[in-house]
Amino acid sequence: MLDDLGLAVAAETFVRYFSERENIQVAFHQSNIPAIVDADAALCLYRVLQESLHNVSKHSGAHSAVVSLAGTDGNLRLTVKDLGSGFDPQAIQGKGGLGLRSMEERAHLLGGKFKIHSDAKGTEVVVEVPHSPQSAGVSDATGA
Repeated sequence: MLDDLGLAVAAETFVRYFSERENIQVAFHQSNIPAIVDADAALCLYRVLQESLHNVSKHSGAHSAVVSLAGTDGNLRLTVKDLGSGFDPQAIQGKGGLGLRSMEERAHLLGGKFKIHSDAKGTEVVVEVPHSPQSAGVSDATGA
C-alpha cells in the first residue's frame, strides 16, 4: 500500500479502517508531506502508526485519538495522541513490550527521534525521521 499510494494516503487509509474496526474516532491531519519520501522513512512511520494505534486500542481505553503527519525542515514527524488512561513510561523502562522498543529502534536506525509522553490524561507518541537518505547523512551506492 505504501508503494502504490504513498505515505500520506496509506496512513490516512489505515487510520480510517482502524477507526471503523475498533470503533475509536481517530482524526487524521497532514501537512507539507514531500512528493518523494524515502521508502525506509515511509515504512518506519507507517509501522509506528500501526503499533501506536494498536496500543491505543489495547491499553488506553480511549474513545478517540489524533494522528498528525507533517513535513518539517527535511524531516517527517508523526504524532499519535490519545486521551486515555496513560501509563508511567519510567515504570516500564527496560520492561516495555516489544512494540515500544521496536518503534524507538526503527526511528533511531534512520537517524531519527522517538519520544513518548504519558500521564493520567493520555499518551502522545512522537517520531521524527529524515524524509530522504541524504537528510539522514546516508549516501547512495554511487557515493553521492
